[in-house]
Amino acid sequence: YKVEKKDFYLLITGIRNFLNVNLSHGYNFGNQVLGRIGEFVLDMKKSLDRGIRVYRTEGTKILFFLDANMYGEEDIADLFNSFRQNLKTGILIDETEVSLDVCGAVIKANSTEIDVNSVYTSAYYALGKIKDENNGDLWFFNDNVGFDKRYNLIKLNTIRNSVTESFKG
Repeated sequence: YKVEKKDFYLLITGIRNFLNVNLSHGYNFGNQVLGRIGEFVLDMKKSLDRGIRVYRTEGTKILFFLDANMYGEEDIADLFNSFRQNLKTGILIDETEVSLDVCGAVIKANSTEIDVNSVYTSAYYALGKIKDENNGDLWFFNDNVGFDKRYNLIKLNTIRNSVTESFKG
């Protein structure tokens, strides 16, 4: 979306306490659960059929990139709630049902000045806070809450990039 200079939403979701699934049923079972989640997410993507990209990152985190010209906050909340409800209802594998709790954070990126890595880092941080606070709701954050905050994000991103490039710049 950044290359295309389109506004987008980043929805990051995480499954709370998935380690318990692995410890209770084994890692092979946990991998089967993740496979079913992947199948469900692909079905969701196909049903929307436009303006959405989905990626699985480390662990149980899933990223949804949504075109802000096609989707609004209510659409994203509906998508999240459908995803959450399906995982909460339970995933059946070999006659064993597993119910999972999902939380999520959304950031709207509507500025080409903000680096995509900064948007991801902010969403990842927000998801961590939601998990820590045991809040299963979906939280919305905007990058346009004020010039000072945007300027601080740009400065932090510049510092982060400098560190990753052997402190050049």
